[in-house]
Amino acid sequence: MITRIEIDGFKSFVDFQLDIPPFLAVIGRNASGKSNLLDALMFAAAVARGDRLVDAVAAARGDAASLFHRRSDGTPVDSMRFALEFSLARSDLDARCPDEDAGYFPGSWRWEAELRLVPQAKREVLRVVEETFHPLGSPRFSDKERFPPPATRAAIRTGDGLTIPERSQGVGSYEDDYLDWVPGTVCADELESMMVLRLEPTELARPSPLGHEMAMSPEGTGLAGYLQGVLEATADYEYPEGVLPLVKARLSRLVREITDFDLVADEQRGDVRLRFRSRHHTGFEADQASDGTLRILAVLAALHDPRRRGLLAIEEPENGVFPERLRDFMQILRDEVGDREWLRSWRDWGDEAGAQVLVTSHSPVLLDVVPRDEIVFLESVTRVGGGTASSAVTRPRRLAAVGEAPRRDASGVPAVSEAELNRFRVAAGGM
Repeated sequence: MITRIEIDGFKSFVDFQLDIPPFLAVIGRNASGKSNLLDALMFAAAVARGDRLVDAVAAARGDAASLFHRRSDGTPVDSMRFALEFSLARSDLDARCPDEDAGYFPGSWRWEAELRLVPQAKREVLRVVEETFHPLGSPRFSDKERFPPPATRAAIRTGDGLTIPERSQGVGSYEDDYLDWVPGTVCADELESMMVLRLEPTELARPSPLGHEMAMSPEGTGLAGYLQGVLEATADYEYPEGVLPLVKARLSRLVREITDFDLVADEQRGDVRLRFRSRHHTGFEADQASDGTLRILAVLAALHDPRRRGLLAIEEPENGVFPERLRDFMQILRDEVGDREWLRSWRDWGDEAGAQVLVTSHSPVLLDVVPRDEIVFLESVTRVGGGTASSAVTRPRRLAAVGEAPRRDASGVPAVSEAELNRFRVAAGGM
């Protein structure tokens, strides 16, 4: 589980720090930085995994130069820095160690990286100029002890060691020691299964190619094929449809007009597509379903995929969803970070990895259904000082408890007051 993210110099973030509990709702007005936060998560995860930097940049929706924070006078910062902190499941760590080394590694780890544009031939290219991965609060290891990071899985063998591509000289070179790889490998697996959903109904409705293992894109492309993969991964003699009956039941709870859906394989067309049934129609395809139905189904599919172990981030889950159903939707998402009894049929005994969900929203409904300690409010503020031009930056603020006066956090930022929340409710109602 990702427990903290720090961002400095990426888009609207300067000295940004955010603790991430198992469930977190990020709210704020338009242009407050909610979408940028998801961009930062996708970019940092891609860099940490060792993805090609050109792919990491594409995931963050921009070109390399545009990702650097710019001040009001147009000048960019020199570097971007990221940190991710993890709480790794003991079962995942021990599963990769010899029996005699069980319990050897701590569960808390921190990855840090700095990226710059560096000259190469006649142009500048993005490179990782610093990268560290180390344990936190371990009596056995110093916080300064350096371990191979998650990106070691993408390393190239050079002589007696390994080198991670697209790292500057002296960065990304490690000895070939399998045991030291274990924590980074566990982190890489978790980052690999992280999903950020920015769902587009036209993409969700598209059929998927038949006979191919399908991932679902952030926009929802491949939903039908992804559901087929979930079915195949969970179906057995006792559960011929795997986990899909639970997905169907929850979809019907949230979209009461829908009574069932099927995955229809069309050999002639060479695709698999969704077909829904409702109280008034015996069958209709995904392009006739409502936007809200498709969005909810995509989230439920990701949430109930036992192969997934990483963070599930959802942009604006309220789109196309009635407020009353949004309340139920949020409750289902929050319930899944607790006791996931249904998972016991598809996970090994002792597998303690739970769900982690982050949603971004401008809906005030979340204030009525999510506890305030699971909500953070983003706002855009002007940063001045330091001998440079001012700049607009994203600032996170926690919410004051009901009936309590707003207090300042350790960095001096005041909690969001009840009056501010009321103004947010009014502004959101006019969007």
